[in-house]
Amino acid sequence: MQVQIKLSEDMVHEIDQCVQEGRFRSRSDAVRVIVKLYRERERMVGLGGMLLERSEEAKARPEILSELEKSEP
Repeated sequence: MQVQIKLSEDMVHEIDQCVQEGRFRSRSDAVRVIVKLYRERERMVGLGGMLLERSEEAKARPEILSELEKSEP
């Protein structure tokens, strides 16, 4: 599927520079990679939020925690 997008001149210049440097094969490749990285970032932000929430829960109720490994003296 093809999608037409509008970008500022600066953004196009930056993408073209990255293509010229060999960081991407084409403008299309750059946009695909950038969107993929953005989606991954959003997933990681969600995971970070969940971990903070669980951390607060564990602080409030430490009895719910279980050991991952038993350490031997």
